[in-house]
Amino acid sequence: MTTGSPRKRAPGTYEEFNREQYPQVVAFLIYQGFPHHIADEATQDAMVDAHRNWQKIDRNPPMWVRTAAVRHAGRKVKSMRRTSSTAEQESEHGVEDEGLSAVVERHGDLVGLVRKLPERLRTAFALHFDGFSVAEIGEHLRIPRRTVYARLERARELLKQDLFGAGQEGGNR
Repeated sequence: MTTGSPRKRAPGTYEEFNREQYPQVVAFLIYQGFPHHIADEATQDAMVDAHRNWQKIDRNPPMWVRTAAVRHAGRKVKSMRRTSSTAEQESEHGVEDEGLSAVVERHGDLVGLVRKLPERLRTAFALHFDGFSVAEIGEHLRIPRRTVYARLERARELLKQDLFGAGQEGGNR
């Protein structure tokens, strides 16, 4: 995460935006369950789209590029399913590829746990983890703030169960 609001930008700062956001968008897609090679390719495509539309993106560029990246990643997965076995591709290009971004490396254990969350919880949690506010998440997902809070709380509960569930049952009476 960066200091200050990652959503404000001055005109003409696409290069800084790309440098700052690229690894975070790759990490976001990996949290969403996409293999690293698809996350990387989809992020590249989304950044190209952002560059082409840079003067038109006046509101929340980080959210815009994440939305574009998810769409690109979804298309790539569908295309892969049509042309070859996804399981073979994932085993060749797993999350442990050597080019894995520093963001994911720092939070590697959490990635696996977040991937286990149901999609609606995973998306809200990943956006919140990326530094987006509850209001921004609600606006992006088109759900009320209360629902965002509920999804974040449920995601935290499930993550706590995965992290500490076995130890709390037997040790704290």
